[in-house]
Amino acid sequence: TTVSSKEVYEAFESSNLPLTDARDNSHNCDTLGCISLITTEDVSIYEWKTEEEATKQNEVPIGEHHSKGNIFINLNNKELSIETYAEVLDNLFE
Repeated sequence: TTVSSKEVYEAFESSNLPLTDARDNSHNCDTLGCISLITTEDVSIYEWKTEEEATKQNEVPIGEHHSKGNIFINLNNKELSIETYAEVLDNLFE
């Protein structure tokens, strides 16, 4: 099962998680190798082709992050907890 970054964004939104100043930064995927990227001041949502590619991002030391399936999320707002976002993301794959 693969999920799109847009589906993850919508799940976060419907869970009332902070998504300040959301923007499509998919143009950065040219360099990064991802499929799409939605960035907010609170969290970034990366969509990868495969689960392996998403999991590999966990090796990059960039603060609090979590991956599930083909999605990798990175926390941008240090006042928030990655756990609430991770829980919503994990539920999308159940």
